[in-house]
Amino acid sequence: GDLATLTPHGNLLLSRHPMRCVRVLQLGAARPAILASLSLGAACSLEVASVHLASDRRGSEMVDNSDKRAAQLRAIEDALGLEGHPGTPWALLGDFNSNPAASNGSEILNQLRAAACDAWVAVHGSQPGATHDPETNAVARRLALRAERRRLDRVLLPAAGPWRPREVELAFTEPLRLLPDGQQWNISDHYGLVCVL
Repeated sequence: GDLATLTPHGNLLLSRHPMRCVRVLQLGAARPAILASLSLGAACSLEVASVHLASDRRGSEMVDNSDKRAAQLRAIEDALGLEGHPGTPWALLGDFNSNPAASNGSEILNQLRAAACDAWVAVHGSQPGATHDPETNAVARRLALRAERRRLDRVLLPAAGPWRPREVELAFTEPLRLLPDGQQWNISDHYGLVCVL
């Protein structure tokens, strides 16, 4: 298959359910989104987008890219066909690069035209759930411009509908012995999320 979404790094969408209509949505200079329809049974499907929205990092400086993220979200919603189909089950997953605890924290949910539920908040309330944590993640510590714990990664679902999050947990939080000299590193500067619907 085409590995263009992974070279040298990027998005990946894995599913144990059959995928139909898999598409790569270019989002300007940012990483593309991967969109797919997952077949969950006879007449049931789930529209999914794996995203990595624009970050606020430009080289060694921090900038505000909230407008870029808003435009990317609109493009993803349009590509998934969410507007005008309120009963369509969907999930937006990945690195939204917007910290809910920051002053612009509600940015993502406010910019979606479709009413959305943040799975972490639905299950854990106000518990932090930092997916980018330079205090505990050596890769994040090495790459971060500021030593701030942030919840950048999310699972978003329709606010109303049959799909409700039952469990959401951080994943890949333990470092692995990746180098021959025994050094331990996390597999990414972000922890993953596992969400059970």
